[in-house]
Amino acid sequence: MLTAIIISIISCIGLVFSLTKKGLFQKFITIGLAFSAFIVWADNRDIIFVSIILQLGFALISIIYALIVKRLKFLDRIAIGSIGITLMLGTIWIIQRYPGQAKLRLALTIPIILFLWTTVKHGRQQPREFGFMLIWTSLAIVQLINYFIL
Repeated sequence: MLTAIIISIISCIGLVFSLTKKGLFQKFITIGLAFSAFIVWADNRDIIFVSIILQLGFALISIIYALIVKRLKFLDRIAIGSIGITLMLGTIWIIQRYPGQAKLRLALTIPIILFLWTTVKHGRQQPREFGFMLIWTSLAIVQLINYFIL
């Protein structure tokens, strides 16, 4: 329950940030991710499954976003694409119970470090993608912490 609270608070912060920036595509991703985080509060197994499917879909959209948006710098493109790929593959591996989940969870450290690096590099002039990247990174950190604690 604590993780749902943390993700919801960070989703609100990401929403506020994303809605103040120009651009439709990153707003769509941020609103979808925030919605998938908020519907977990219903505490219904079917709704939680819908949340997971939404997150998978928005991970795929994030990967596509990283590939097609021209104005992204190389490091930003790698950060967005890598977090989308690792979270999407990690979720599929967990759902299907494939072997090698530990390696994929440890691979989450790479996009987390890339996000922190690009955040420090941009300083106060954060890019449009900061809203949904904040939500993705918080999800990655929560999964990583759950892996080490549980």
